Amino acid sequence: MKKYSKFIAIFAVALFLTACSRQVNMDQPDANGNYDFSDSYLGFSLILPKEFDHYQFQRVDKADYSDLEFFVPTSDTSIPKEVPGYGEPIIVRVYNKSAWDGSDQKNSGFVKIGEKGDKVYAMEFWQKIPKDWQSVWNDNMKNEIKNSFKIN
Repeated sequence: MKKYSKFIAIFAVALFLTACSRQVNMDQPDANGNYDFSDSYLGFSLILPKEFDHYQFQRVDKADYSDLEFFVPTSDTSIPKEVPGYGEPIIVRVYNKSAWDGSDQKNSGFVKIGEKGDKVYAMEFWQKIPKDWQSVWNDNMKNEIKNSFKIN
């Protein structure tokens, strides 16, 4: 029995180390300074630019969709803030396919990014850019984020 318990312990440690080495650390920038973000529950990943240093996120679940809201630091006090000291540049909305009718795309800033299985993915970018982000935020940054979006 001791032989097997030692083998199981070694196997468990090896499995743990293998699993840890494959995880992406969303708190640390990659080699290019960007942040690799992945959400296995909602089934997508994207790359956030290096300017998103100290970003935060939260998931809000509703009956027909889930929002993943991204927040970045800002000192602009004229921007409405759900999280004190942070602005909200991106919302990824993941709909139940049966609930998607395109009305959010017509009536708000959400743009459909893709779909897979029973989910429809849409994204919205901030409409009012904080003063301290106006020299940083541009269409190129927005397109890079949108183009990096992958449905897993």
